[in-house]
Amino acid sequence: MAKIEEIVGRQVAAWGQSLDVAAREGKRPEHWPIITVSREFGARGAALAGRLCERLEFSLWHKELVQAIAEDSDASEDVMASLDERRQKSVEDAVLGALMGSKVTNVQYVRSLMRLVQVIAIHGSAVIVGRGANFICKPDSTLRLRVVSPLDDRVSGYSRLKKISEREARQQVVRTDAERADFVQHHFRSGVDEAWSYDMVLNSSTYSLDDMVEIVLLAYRTKFGRLPKTA
Repeated sequence: MAKIEEIVGRQVAAWGQSLDVAAREGKRPEHWPIITVSREFGARGAALAGRLCERLEFSLWHKELVQAIAEDSDASEDVMASLDERRQKSVEDAVLGALMGSKVTNVQYVRSLMRLVQVIAIHGSAVIVGRGANFICKPDSTLRLRVVSPLDDRVSGYSRLKKISEREARQQVVRTDAERADFVQHHFRSGVDEAWSYDMVLNSSTYSLDDMVEIVLLAYRTKFGRLPKTA
């Protein structure tokens, strides 16, 4: 991964350029609601996120990138500075309200994570993978996906991908699922498998990646009434 500062710098510059172009044309920049992708390990949720970004020309915010920025105070502040003061205050107020009475121990990290996800949502045109983003974003302005698959299918697929035994693969899959569930439970006091926390749950053993892309695009257009022309 490139340096976090470089990645953030490019993204902030892209946001600024979009605003400049709209200003020169005398109109408001078009805002496209974001998509969040929660996934079971090995269910190909990250691959779906990548395909969606290609079709929609959205930016991809994968779990590792989101976590790295949330843990880097300078990068986090740079992202926050991409908003005007009014919107910065709106984000800060929302985060403060969400954390009020919270029992999480690492408050600074959670605060940075929530700020980052909300800034991305304000700019729009993005897909965020993992980190409980669906619990942070406003449900009415986010398409919240969860990608699942039977355990045996995920184990055999991961075993083939990594060229390891199915026993090793099963241990990795089960352990990672548990870590993700613990993260959501600890930070958001919710179960990662609670279906009502999502707009759509997709079984990647039933549908191909291409099928899932088309299903999600239909859901996006149904929920928000429009799709980017690139789709």
